[in-house]
Amino acid sequence: MEKLKNSEEKNDIVSQYREDDYESGEKINAQKRGLRNKFFIGAVLVVVVSSFFGASFGFVSGLIASKYLNKKEEIQKNNNENNILGVMDNNESAVINVVEKANPSVVSIVVTKDVPKFRSFFDNPFGFGPFSSPFENNNNDGSSMEKQEVGGGSGFIVSADGTIVTNKHVVSDSEAEYTAITSDNQEYKASVIVRHPTMDIALLKIEGNDFPAIDLGDSMNLKVGQ
Repeated sequence: MEKLKNSEEKNDIVSQYREDDYESGEKINAQKRGLRNKFFIGAVLVVVVSSFFGASFGFVSGLIASKYLNKKEEIQKNNNENNILGVMDNNESAVINVVEKANPSVVSIVVTKDVPKFRSFFDNPFGFGPFSSPFENNNNDGSSMEKQEVGGGSGFIVSADGTIVTNKHVVSDSEAEYTAITSDNQEYKASVIVRHPTMDIALLKIEGNDFPAIDLGDSMNLKVGQ
């Protein structure tokens, strides 16, 4: 009986140890599960926070870069506009200087020619006289001529003795008379020296001295547009 009692007590003690071990294992497992859950939640939070800060940083960086690029483009645009305005001012000044320098050498050329004089209708309202036919053209009697201005152009004085360069088409009429009017409104009778056979250039001559001649460049060292 005593041995049986001792055996039962041993079994109770073993059972108690097993229960304690089971409870301890459950507690350890619960702690491990809690740690895993906390680790998982922490990892998720890290990913979310990292994504948020990454997106925020990218957005802010984009704004800063955009403002920087816009500012850079604005500065470059202003510089380009200033450069263009500077070039325009320089070109305008260059043109003004050339005009002021060349203006005294510029002449106006007036072309005049004797043309038949036509009688006015009021001189003979019936258009014919007592000894003429009404079918004849009596507006021009064939003997009356008058000098009229028939054309004009411009030129440049190229020598102090009065040589003038002009376009050939301005002085193409060999029967016309030509008058050069200088920048000080003085009139000079001009004679044609030469008309170029193929180019639209001609030379005139006026009598006098000390005319303001324009400075000519060296054609060997100049290009078209200079």
